[in-house]
Amino acid sequence: MPFSHLRVLPMLSAPLLGEYPSHTQVTEHLENIKTPFQKSL
Repeated sequence: MPFSHLRVLPMLSAPLLGEYPSHTQVTEHLENIKTPFQKSL
């Protein structure tokens, strides 16, 4: 599923630009990212 990867990349690049959300948002974010990757494997 290339679309899920394209959707994830901008989200991952945001923290690199210094736009850090709160810790809870980051944790939920990582959970949301892991699920599609596990399904695609």
